[in-house]
Amino acid sequence: MSNLARRFLKGQIRPLDRLAQSLPARLAAQLDLRRPHLYQTEGGPMNGQAGRRKILRELVRTIEFQHVIETGTHRGTTTEFLSAITGVTVASVELDDRYRRFAETRLASNPDVQISGGDSRDFLRRQSTTSDAVTLFYLDAHWLDDLPLAEELKIIAGSWSKAVVVVDDFQVPDDAGYAYDDYGPGKALVPAYLPDEIGSWAVFYPAIGSVSETGARCGSAFLASPDLSEIVGKVRTLRRAPTTPPTGAAPSSV
Repeated sequence: MSNLARRFLKGQIRPLDRLAQSLPARLAAQLDLRRPHLYQTEGGPMNGQAGRRKILRELVRTIEFQHVIETGTHRGTTTEFLSAITGVTVASVELDDRYRRFAETRLASNPDVQISGGDSRDFLRRQSTTSDAVTLFYLDAHWLDDLPLAEELKIIAGSWSKAVVVVDDFQVPDDAGYAYDDYGPGKALVPAYLPDEIGSWAVFYPAIGSVSETGARCGSAFLASPDLSEIVGKVRTLRRAPTTPPTGAAPSSV
């Protein structure tokens, strides 16, 4: 879930939200499950962004993924979408117990979805037993002070040779209309944040401009392992990262 969306929702707390916040996670999740609007938070999958969903559909048509791994299940809206478009096992992890319980119950009837609780880095290390599979990653566990993204990327780069990684809330350097997360010095989701271990991977951004995107208009980066970079380069809804830093207005952060 994007930092921008969380800030918006924080200002929209209703009486039931206040009640749920005072309850144990198990009871709060049960209350949430009786509130239909929580099944489509942020306007639908992937922050309500139709352009992002179009990219994922084209990626799935272009590459026959054998496994999907998501960090940051939240309420399972994007998890459900990833399962629907790929038809393969989706393994997802959520640190917040209330959200995890909600998503587990919501998606209990889907045998292809596996939801775990806990830290995303530990989860990825356990998932590395599947590293021979062509894997799609969707990373969206970054919203606390303990930012796991750099370590997540190091783990992925060290274990998977055939992977495409989607990073939500990432700066699109030459399109200031896309928001990105900035948690303070050294913790802004910008190209310089990417660890050296990912240096040989190709970086792509949405070909669709922010003015044409819907929903929260959060930025994203698509990282392709060397074995897959050529085929990802054929995805028309993506474009390679610019080779020189853009000039002009600074991008927006949230």
